[in-house]
Amino acid sequence: AISIDDVSNQLIPLPPLAEQKRIADKIDELFALIDHIEREKLDLQNLTKTARQKILDLAIRGKLVSQDKSEGDAKDLLNEIKNEKAKLIKEGKIKKEKPLPEITDDEKPFEIPGGWCWCRLKECCLVVMGQSPDSDFINNHLSGVEFHQGKICFGDKFLNKSDNYASKITKIAPKNSILLCVRAPVGIVNITDREICIGRGLCAIKPFHNMLIDFWFYWILCQRENFEKKATGTTFKAISIDDVSNQLIPLPPLAEQKRIVDKINKLFAQIDIIEEALKDEAK
Repeated sequence: AISIDDVSNQLIPLPPLAEQKRIADKIDELFALIDHIEREKLDLQNLTKTARQKILDLAIRGKLVSQDKSEGDAKDLLNEIKNEKAKLIKEGKIKKEKPLPEITDDEKPFEIPGGWCWCRLKECCLVVMGQSPDSDFINNHLSGVEFHQGKICFGDKFLNKSDNYASKITKIAPKNSILLCVRAPVGIVNITDREICIGRGLCAIKPFHNMLIDFWFYWILCQRENFEKKATGTTFKAISIDDVSNQLIPLPPLAEQKRIVDKINKLFAQIDIIEEALKDEAK
């Protein structure tokens, strides 16, 4: 606290009365300008977030890049994937799957370009639901395989390193697969560039046929709202392996997938520049 003498004896630089008014008017003017700049920055931040969502929405509907008939048909790609999976089943590398539900017209949420086709996610990708080892087999002294239970180590796009390891392996997320949060919260995605062990909070999605991992990262990112709608539970919301496997996906030809990823990355890089400039101004 300060005393009345501290206040009373405080030294003050005093300008003439007319100058006091001019100073107050100038301060009001500059503070109003600062308020305006802050509002503009907030509007721009909201705009960049909306822009990313709009770019992905255009991409998944086939409206971000033009279509080229010479790039083939997604139905042919789907047949190639089916043949690849049949070969892997025969070699014992993956298990035979139960038939997926037939896709009805009522399920299709929008029109897609002629060279695209609708498919279930599991028709194109290996889906591995996580399973947690017993706590006795979890350690933080680098013994076993790096272990992840949820999104705690998620980065903007790529998975960060975990301090937890599993000495008893349950479920493995392959290198270059998508990690999808399947419980509390649902629908958040990351890419792992290394093989890891995953617990119940995560699901690994590995595309077949050497399809671009970036393409599937963006495509599954677009499904977050759909996964959230399917989530059930009282204590915490979660989705099942069937919810993930049966998710409807609009599939473009392989060459167009690459062009879509290139376009998204280019546009997102431009947005990153704007966001970095806003951060620098804030500092």
